[in-house]
Amino acid sequence: MTGAVITIGGQVADTVGRVSYLTRRGMYPASLTFECVNAIFVGDEVTLSSCGTTLFAGRIFSVTRTEGKYTASAYDLLRYFENRDTIELTGRTASEILHIIALSYGFPRGEIRDTEYKLGTKICDMKSLFDITETALSLTESMGGDKYALFDDCGKISLLPEGELLCEDVIFPSECSSFSVKESIDEDFYSEVMLYIDGEDGREYTRVSNEEARALYGTSRYLGQLSRAGAGILTAEGILRDYSSPKVTAECVVPHEILSAKGGYTVAVYIDGVKKSLFCERAEHIYTNLSSSVKLSLSSV
Repeated sequence: MTGAVITIGGQVADTVGRVSYLTRRGMYPASLTFECVNAIFVGDEVTLSSCGTTLFAGRIFSVTRTEGKYTASAYDLLRYFENRDTIELTGRTASEILHIIALSYGFPRGEIRDTEYKLGTKICDMKSLFDITETALSLTESMGGDKYALFDDCGKISLLPEGELLCEDVIFPSECSSFSVKESIDEDFYSEVMLYIDGEDGREYTRVSNEEARALYGTSRYLGQLSRAGAGILTAEGILRDYSSPKVTAECVVPHEILSAKGGYTVAVYIDGVKKSLFCERAEHIYTNLSSSVKLSLSSV
């Protein structure tokens, strides 16, 4: 198997066929699917390494046995964030909430960056751990905090600012076996932001617009509710900063391994000779007996 080594319970597996390691941006677990001739079982611990670097550590959730071959699907610790719970957010930071979750469920912890902002009155009742974490992080961002990424760092729950997750390689279209790019204002585009909050004296609005974007592309308005008073201008300007330019997306297949290409990471890519930084929405590392490749879905927002 080119470049890929899978261990099950500490023993190297005799893999056959195709190995797929998939990561996505946002609240999703990483997954690993593979075939092998070893006897494997649901619950077995599994790792994936490539070029001497461990990429994935998780547990097998399903096994299909067919004619002496075993097909397995494994997930990392974020798969357990589908559990539901009730957690009070009031007066806690998002990072403190993540520590509480990790302690309650016995998740090993990696680096969990202090998100600093104490959240207002809020209880997440019977919500998935994904929903609870996403709510806490969204509230943090609306208060002026960074945008954070939750991920499993090879068996340890971790939380870092999304801007610090950088792919070390640069993507050149000429080096890809396929490459396509799209520019659009059909979605995830706003030239004007209007936010409101319900106070004692009625509803108060904050409106901010990008006049250059309105002149070029027309008025596309984002309407949303504020979580606290006094954050309107800062929040609206942040939304315009990220969403007042046409959305650029790219799909490409790189015919070799890129170890640091993962969902949620920022990837440098040349488009029409200009170097751009795009978010990796989806990265699938594919290994066969003859080759390795990475399929990337990239986005500007």
